Amino acid sequence: YTMNWALRYAHHYQCPPALASTIARLVAEKETAADLTAFKEEGDSILMKNGPFFEHVVESIKRMVSDLHIGKVDMPPETLIPLRFPWHTSAHGIRNRRRKMEDQHILIPSIKQLNLTPHSVPNTALFAVFDGHGGPEAADYVAAHLPIDLIRHELFATDLLAAMTDTVEQTDKNFLEFTSSLRVRCGTTAIIAALRENVLHMVWVGDSQAMLSRNGQPAAFTKPHRPSDEEERQRIHDLGGIVMEIGGSWRVSGQLAVSRAIGDVDQKRFITSKPSSLTVTLDGNEDVLVLACDGMWDSDKITPEVICKEFKTNCSDPSTGMTGFAEKLVRLASEGCDDNITAVVVDLRGYTLSCELTEAQ
Repeated sequence: YTMNWALRYAHHYQCPPALASTIARLVAEKETAADLTAFKEEGDSILMKNGPFFEHVVESIKRMVSDLHIGKVDMPPETLIPLRFPWHTSAHGIRNRRRKMEDQHILIPSIKQLNLTPHSVPNTALFAVFDGHGGPEAADYVAAHLPIDLIRHELFATDLLAAMTDTVEQTDKNFLEFTSSLRVRCGTTAIIAALRENVLHMVWVGDSQAMLSRNGQPAAFTKPHRPSDEEERQRIHDLGGIVMEIGGSWRVSGQLAVSRAIGDVDQKRFITSKPSSLTVTLDGNEDVLVLACDGMWDSDKITPEVICKEFKTNCSDPSTGMTGFAEKLVRLASEGCDDNITAVVVDLRGYTLSCELTEAQ
């Protein structure tokens, strides 16, 4: 949780991704070695984002930034190594007109900056969006644990897609075990993208989706897991479940509008966490990758074509246009949607050329 909170705090204040990852790792290492006895009486609430422990972590982040600035703490060498690709990314999320904000996201352009893998492990960029339902706990848990568990997976270096698939299912099991003694019945969708060399892997459960554009047009789009889908509905029926239409929306057991998710202990028999996957080999003509929750894709103001048009109009200069692009998309989507909305946007123009130049050098 500490590393995830630190990453989100740094990104909120537009901290460069490489520095944000370094700050998060340093704070996490410091807190892991610290005496946290004073927070034990918080019990389960130690994980809440408005509790004393969270406030303690925020103060620790501020002190770390100050210590790095004045030279009291040395900048780790891996932070000073320039990335071979000048990542331009953008992320934004809003509660919108819902009572709670239940979304989370991950934006890690270089896992090497976290210093959690051997030097020989290929560098990998990791992006994700998690759309919680029934409460924020599942999305919070997955955002905090999944990236670390993925990086430490035994197949991470050799079979990235297999590691991603297995980590999603294992994270589901871990979350259900973690909350078994708590009154937590929520769940979360997940759309996760990992980019290594010129290969993009995406895995997902639920109706959060990703879109990749190429030559100014939508080129790849993930298919959501919803009970309205005939195959998903048949799978649930074969397991003895019921799918019914309520108010124009198909729902599992009359409740859940997704057919796959992490968590949802009460419906776990029917709501599998086995993800679907999509692998794309980049050819150098890619423009942008967008990951977002269903609040974005269900809005009547957003289509893949609209995203491509807005990207071309607003992001001709990636060093300036990308900064607020995710926010622009989220605000546009919110005009036609009441749900939480979160988006992560990655500029891929020139990415494969950068890979080729690095290999040649």
